[in-house]
Amino acid sequence: MNIDHWREFATVYRWKRFSKTYAEYYESSLQSGNYVDLLGIDEIGSKEVRYSAFLAWLLDCKGDHGQGNIFLMELINYLIELYPTHSLENIRDDFMNAQYTVVTECWMTKKRRVDLLIESSKARLAIEVKVKSKESINQTKDYQARLKELSLIDKKEWKLLFLTVNGDYSDYALPI
Repeated sequence: MNIDHWREFATVYRWKRFSKTYAEYYESSLQSGNYVDLLGIDEIGSKEVRYSAFLAWLLDCKGDHGQGNIFLMELINYLIELYPTHSLENIRDDFMNAQYTVVTECWMTKKRRVDLLIESSKARLAIEVKVKSKESINQTKDYQARLKELSLIDKKEWKLLFLTVNGDYSDYALPI
């Protein structure tokens, strides 16, 4: 077996171990009343616009959740771990030390709106969310082109993320 096969084996093994542990935790939490499915309320998790609004609230450092930028930092740290070669450290450092805005349904082109745009004075993070729908033709390609164009003007670092619940991916965005 070559190293890639061992990595795949280790990943599958870790996933199975995690799944078993999580299933046991979930069952005990559910029975004890300690589990609350926030995304299940009014089917928030199945409606893309509501889901994006919920994510925007969590990721906003000025959100009334009172947690500051902790959720955004956890997301970016997760991405750094998942994509170590994608130079996310500068973006993390900027969002950690600066005020930023979170906008939902942000116009990127005349016909396209990205679900979330998180922006500071030095960085831009765009997130396209897909819950029950598929990516439309060239959607993330268009977003990527616009982010590159903006970066040439204002020199901001940027990343485009593709958040999906069904395992879809995009050639133009980092899947999460």
